[in-house]
Amino acid sequence: MIGVLLLVLLALAPVAVLVAAARVYRRLVWGPARNRRPAARPRRPIQVVAADLRRLHRQLELVPSATPQPRGRALLAAYDDVLAEAALLLEVPEALRSTPEGWDRDGERLRVEARLAGAGLRVHD
Repeated sequence: MIGVLLLVLLALAPVAVLVAAARVYRRLVWGPARNRRPAARPRRPIQVVAADLRRLHRQLELVPSATPQPRGRALLAAYDDVLAEAALLLEVPEALRSTPEGWDRDGERLRVEARLAGAGLRVHD
């Protein structure tokens, strides 16, 4: 019984040493964990966001129905991201990222567009 226990300890010892060495290395290279917060991304001016929003909206309107789905989905995802960014800048409530794709997201997209228009942002040309 003692022999089996000794074999298990001998087998786990290298793993424990490697884990400890990795933690020490990470601490030396990256510093303390509290200093590893991601840097805050600078906010873009609302004029730039509004121009992107209108550009993406025009592109979405021009997508023919025969276009492969990935391109249309990518454009719609980019539009949603910029729409959420505009809502953040104008302090308009939105739930685009937490709403599942489909009719619910389409409805939320329309609500956010209407709220942005009410806040003075022209979304469509």
